[in-house]
Amino acid sequence: MRWQVFLVVAFVFLVIDGGLMNVMQIELPVVRVIAPNIVAVLVVFVCLFASRLSALAGCLLLGMLMDLSLPAMAGEAGRNVYIVGPHALGLLFAGYLILQMRTMVFRQRVITIGVLTGVCVMTAGIVMTAIFVIRGWYGEGVVYPMQSSAFNELLRQAAIALYSGLLAVPLGWVLLQTTPAWGFQQSHQRRIAR
Repeated sequence: MRWQVFLVVAFVFLVIDGGLMNVMQIELPVVRVIAPNIVAVLVVFVCLFASRLSALAGCLLLGMLMDLSLPAMAGEAGRNVYIVGPHALGLLFAGYLILQMRTMVFRQRVITIGVLTGVCVMTAGIVMTAIFVIRGWYGEGVVYPMQSSAFNELLRQAAIALYSGLLAVPLGWVLLQTTPAWGFQQSHQRRIAR
């Protein structure tokens, strides 16, 4: 994988994710406000085509950048609190799951990217919710970024997963068109090189 291409596309996806978050919000009765996770589309794309080590390193890097760009919660006196870890560990675990599933799916299909994006967002959401629950055991109680309970946060993550999966279909098509620029090593090339 060409890291220069990855870093440029990651920057673009992070800007889109943060900049369009307010524009693409949907308000639902139970889960309140949701917005799609655009970065998860890139996580799935990289995990489908890159080597295992490159994919996991990319997931960890994207997760840390998301942690540093999105406040985890509001602190005292209106200050935002940034916690490095929830997105990083969530996307790392989701990336590992996608790596395990990539031998069972058709990689060149946009439907695959859409479905796996939903799986990625839900998996990362479960890990992030677990982190906030565990953090609440030794602190002043559980403080979630948007919801009041773990169940409500998981419902919210499921809605975000569905929304992100639907949006991943057109974005996945665009990413599939750029596959040659990424320099992914094909499996038959690796067998010949050995």
